[in-house]
Amino acid sequence: MRVAYFTGCVTNYMYTNVGHALVNVLTKNGIEVTVPKKQHCCGAPVLIHGDRKTAREMAKSHVDTFSKDNYDAIIVNCGTCGEAFIHNYVDLLKDDPVYGPKAKGIAEKVYDISQFIVKKLKINPKDLKPVNLKVTYHDPCHLVRGMNVKAEPRKILRMIPGLEFIEMKEHDKCCGSAGSFTITHYDLSMKIHQRKNDNIKATGADAVVTGCGSCRMQIEDGLHQGKMDLPVYHTIEILDMAYK
Repeated sequence: MRVAYFTGCVTNYMYTNVGHALVNVLTKNGIEVTVPKKQHCCGAPVLIHGDRKTAREMAKSHVDTFSKDNYDAIIVNCGTCGEAFIHNYVDLLKDDPVYGPKAKGIAEKVYDISQFIVKKLKINPKDLKPVNLKVTYHDPCHLVRGMNVKAEPRKILRMIPGLEFIEMKEHDKCCGSAGSFTITHYDLSMKIHQRKNDNIKATGADAVVTGCGSCRMQIEDGLHQGKMDLPVYHTIEILDMAYK
């Protein structure tokens, strides 16, 4: 299979290890990964703040980029980006006779990386090395509600030898980040996050796993402020550890 990888801003500029891990895992499973050069922010922050005109132009740009080649799938590692491709672009361009149908065609090919691994790859557990960690998982809002991805990350974690997975209470409660909400309402966002800290602590986990860079930033900040300096990983990073 040949796939296009949409990196998203947070992975491209902050958590680059996530991008490397994603490419490593896919290539080790025989997938050809292309990273189109003409990609930029998915446009979700612009749309959320009310600038639909700019969001439409950003959507058209990505429709052009990702419809040039006949990819088997378009892979994202962020629920917000995935939701933008699947829902926002289709809605923004639905009245455009040229871009509307193309946006729908692209939406049908978009997978979160955990979805793609579970639904399209046949990973042999015998190929995986033990990862001796006790982890818990936080469901990002846009991933679990926007893309309906909940079971897949857990299936991946449970297939890794040596890894102990402990479900936290209220695992799908918002961490308080909500994208740029944590920037515009930081104090309130951290009050919301305190509940997440308490639930993480109760698991006794060595590390936290999630599927969203924005959630990761919020959780890392909250854990640090709560003097709980646990590492936070993306699901694909944990799976990549099992291949090394």
